[in-house]
Amino acid sequence: MKNDENNLKNEISNLNEQQKQHMINMFKKYNYHIVITDNINERILNTILYNNENNTEYAIIKLKEFINIMIDRPYRESIIQDRTFSIFCYVHIANNKVFSSDERLIFFNDRHPIRNIINFRGFSSPSKMSNTDKINHDLIDFINIIECSKTQKHRYLDYLQTKYNQSKKDHSFSWLSENNKDLPQWSIDYFEKNKVIEKELRHLPILFNNKEAFRFTIPAIFHAMEISDAEKKLFLITMKKAWGQKKYRTKIKNEKKITLNLVVDEEIDKRLKRLSKEFDVPVNKIVSMMTIYLADKYTEIKALEEKKKNNKRKQLQNLM
Repeated sequence: MKNDENNLKNEISNLNEQQKQHMINMFKKYNYHIVITDNINERILNTILYNNENNTEYAIIKLKEFINIMIDRPYRESIIQDRTFSIFCYVHIANNKVFSSDERLIFFNDRHPIRNIINFRGFSSPSKMSNTDKINHDLIDFINIIECSKTQKHRYLDYLQTKYNQSKKDHSFSWLSENNKDLPQWSIDYFEKNKVIEKELRHLPILFNNKEAFRFTIPAIFHAMEISDAEKKLFLITMKKAWGQKKYRTKIKNEKKITLNLVVDEEIDKRLKRLSKEFDVPVNKIVSMMTIYLADKYTEIKALEEKKKNNKRKQLQNLM
């Protein structure tokens, strides 16, 4: 009996702090009466014993059942150690049919509609996910307490890791490192207004609106979309093009320049392009140079005309 209790204590001690908290949440899921104590090890020990009629042998069996459905350490660490990946996983599970109402993995079932699914958003509220610690807690806690076998959980997480790694390899977001004060809010606004995001990922953590986190949230959301690689490439090309246009508009505004829509003869167009090639400057620069030259010449001509008028006035005055 004493050995059984020591074994039970050892099983509990071998859990890390996060696993212990997940164990408490598992007790709550199964309507266990929680024995309140300050020490979490004692809380788990007393709770598992109390709810198994103080039968140590049964308590060990039940505890091991709970432990055996928890995801293994490498899977926990891969989520915790990579902020972008943890957000990616949260977004994916919040926007896809992953587990059925009887807590079985259904994500790979040919994607046919299944009515009875577990709504992850009933477990975790995206509007409260303001940092990655909260995201990690809810994500791992949810996966742990689902009764689905550990093998099936690992299968889903392996899929997520492979999908994330491949998408990250094929679609770089290194350009988000650009030192531009407008980029964070512009990126957030672009995603908020994007039709593809609206269709594929309607439920995003509130952390998405945090400009300081955009270098993690934007790639995570993009990689989590269940669309083809070609669609992703087009999405990113369009986004980068839109950002280039935004920078150009800001640049010409700051330089107090405006865009002119000019209609010219075909021969003028050819000459402008020839001059552009000859002087190795853009056509708009050629137009600017010519305008400045003509304006200066016009000023010179006006000055000469004014000088002639003054001379004539002097001659007239001398005659009088």
